[in-house]
Amino acid sequence: MKKKIARIICSALCLALIAGVFAGCKTTPVTPDNTDPPEPTDEPEVLSGYETAALIEIPTTPNAAKLDGLGVEWDPHFFRSAVSSNKKFATDENWNIVSERTKYLGIDKARVWCMPSWYEKRNDNKDPNVIDWESKALNFDSNDFKALRKELDLLQEAGVEVTLTLWGCEASSSWLACKNTGDWVTAPNNIDEYAETVSILLQYLLNTCGYTCITGFTPMNEPNLAWKVDGGAIDQTHYIKTCKAVDQRLKNDGIRDKIKLVLSDDSTSNHDWFKRNTVELKGIADSFAYHTYLFNETSDPQAMFDFAKDRYDLMNENSPGVPVTVNEFGSNYNVGAYIQTDIDNYDRGVYYSTIAEQYLSAGMSGMLHWCYFDVFYSNGEDFRMKIGLFKFADQGFATRPFYYSWGMIMKYTERGSDIFKVNVVERDSKGNVVANSGNLSAVAFRSPAGKWTYLVTNRSKTDPIKVQIVNKNAKTPDLKAHVYNEANVNARMGSEDEAMLIGADESAIEKIIGSSTFLELQPNTFVLITDME
Repeated sequence: MKKKIARIICSALCLALIAGVFAGCKTTPVTPDNTDPPEPTDEPEVLSGYETAALIEIPTTPNAAKLDGLGVEWDPHFFRSAVSSNKKFATDENWNIVSERTKYLGIDKARVWCMPSWYEKRNDNKDPNVIDWESKALNFDSNDFKALRKELDLLQEAGVEVTLTLWGCEASSSWLACKNTGDWVTAPNNIDEYAETVSILLQYLLNTCGYTCITGFTPMNEPNLAWKVDGGAIDQTHYIKTCKAVDQRLKNDGIRDKIKLVLSDDSTSNHDWFKRNTVELKGIADSFAYHTYLFNETSDPQAMFDFAKDRYDLMNENSPGVPVTVNEFGSNYNVGAYIQTDIDNYDRGVYYSTIAEQYLSAGMSGMLHWCYFDVFYSNGEDFRMKIGLFKFADQGFATRPFYYSWGMIMKYTERGSDIFKVNVVERDSKGNVVANSGNLSAVAFRSPAGKWTYLVTNRSKTDPIKVQIVNKNAKTPDLKAHVYNEANVNARMGSEDEAMLIGADESAIEKIIGSSTFLELQPNTFVLITDME
């Protein structure tokens, strides 16, 4: 179901090439796809008091990649009976709360965990080329698989696209697992059998169940860390062979055209695993994904941009035109896998707008926050995933500050939108162009229906910034601004309306003149500006 409420993101990239000065300075946009820049636009309008304002100019040419979607990781542990810690909270009443929030937030994309043991506890037969659909080894009525179906039903209803991810083979129990690896999940011990189990899963969900929300599939989570063969070594050659075998098996079974293979899915600070995949999986991968936990609110935005741009350039060099998405991201304040220490801090929301601005400007097609809401991943408090946009049922599903930040970004952006890497020009009090401070960043979106959204962030902790946004592509006199600041967040959290996002502030935009929008950003704030309703 297509979103009826259009959504938008705006961000700023502090990398503009400057060709002139003063209020009417012209800039040369640089887009990640290396296309020729557009001709400079006419002199922008000037409003009294904004003669030395920072200029954000939206070029006429968007990035090569359209927006694939912004969303979350959401794994189906809520109803899994194997996670008994959830049992007393897995009520219809609580599920209804989660369901309503899911529909309200306008999530474009979700990545969803699954295990082969949930539906093929034992090998269906000894022939990997022939599926025995009557085998008792296949069980699509297991409690785990029912939990998956329950979540998929909601995601389908809410119009959320799904990338289904097999997490690996359980070392302690799976007939498919390599042995003696020293990890809880492993690579498969038989590539053909693994390709068969993937086909079993996708044929059942796509053909038998009729899910249209499942558009992507990933063969394993973070294989650069967990694709361990017998003996415990990481074997990328084995991974690449498995991806190719899955591709061929889905073709043989007539469903390859129904699913996109989302490959690499690595989590690393270097690009080696990703680079090799872009070379050897050319023509196999429909999308390349990776995970990133490298940055926080104190990080240099340029470093965020550069990291994402390096990934984009590797794809463009080796597998041109394939989308690159961030299928997990968070902050680098990690305490193990289950908590990040900035999770309840207001500043995390400002960081989320900044990293979205930088990554999407650099050529990324989409981003998914890990994870949707707090839930137990295994039994015991030590295994509660405390990184969600909101807390678990026993804490009243209470929101965190960045619920309002990432929530607005998801709600006011739309799959298929054009992404624009904007030009940022900063000036001093005399009107002289100065080096970009790194405090101001932005990105712009144009929806398929022609609606616009800008996301603009001021990271300075002390100084307000006056901004003139110039968009010669369209005149949008009905723009409204949603302001993420501490006052608005505090007014929502703990209130009866805490699940509602921050509403439009009619006073936030000082004036709109033709193609120019004038406003002042307070310190440590981001503003989402949109003509979507």
